[in-house]
Amino acid sequence: MTDVSGNQSGWLTRVLIREKWCWDSGEAGWRSDERQILIESRPISRLRIYSSYLLTGVLTSSITLFMMTFGLFIGQNSSLSDPFSWSAISRIFIGYWPLMLFIFGLLSVLTGWIPKATIIIYPVIIFDFIILMFGKLLQLDDWIMNLVSFHWG
Repeated sequence: MTDVSGNQSGWLTRVLIREKWCWDSGEAGWRSDERQILIESRPISRLRIYSSYLLTGVLTSSITLFMMTFGLFIGQNSSLSDPFSWSAISRIFIGYWPLMLFIFGLLSVLTGWIPKATIIIYPVIIFDFIILMFGKLLQLDDWIMNLVSFHWG
């Protein structure tokens, strides 16, 4: 078998030297900086990158929401004399999980159609937080409270 230049002898050695394969370190393998270059040099579609970020975000948020619900159950179980059942506490997760997915979907659509407009989501989240935390204290009307997406859950 011949290599690209037509030489038959030593083609594997030239490839290993060209690719900086580390035989001298006592352990065969790529150096970490060259491995990173090889990983970053492969063509990866934007859809694959975006879907990996989106999947990581959805999984992390779902696990966090579930752990918050479970922590609430454990905390109230140890401190209340008449604690709520798991089915009552799990309604928090069941109520807020679709809303969380809706927010992720809204961000996905916004990122796909108008990428520079994704900055809009931060004022929405801040508005939601302020209205949820101080809405009853300020005695806001129901129609204002219904503007907040987390009030629906």
